Amino acid sequence: MKVNSMTEYYILDGDKPVPATCEEWEAFHEEPKLIAKTVLRSGDVDVEIVTQFEGIQEEGEEPRLFETWYYVDMDDEVQNAYSTWDEAEAGHGQAVAEWRAKFPGLIVSEDVHKQRPVEQPKRDQSSLALTD
Repeated sequence: MKVNSMTEYYILDGDKPVPATCEEWEAFHEEPKLIAKTVLRSGDVDVEIVTQFEGIQEEGEEPRLFETWYYVDMDDEVQNAYSTWDEAEAGHGQAVAEWRAKFPGLIVSEDVHKQRPVEQPKRDQSSLALTD
């Protein structure tokens, strides 16, 4: 990935995005950060809708911290970008509803929603102090 000084990086603390260095972001994203995945199938079309945490914001752009992508018969296109976990969950549900309205014959063949993570408690730095 090209490192750009105008790029802001974020990782998740529980379900809240927090600023991070590029190195922290890279380590955090060694595995995709799936929020939800729904697969819709019919005889004519297969649609996979994936919402995940991206954690990148380019200067001057809308926050693209969470994104919903849809894959239709192996072609991909971004559907929408969100700033919060709540918006991402709602946007995923809306994308599923829109595709089902567009193609009424679609049935849900897979539906995975990641459990919302719990914010990690902050460590008490005073207990780490060296004593004589």
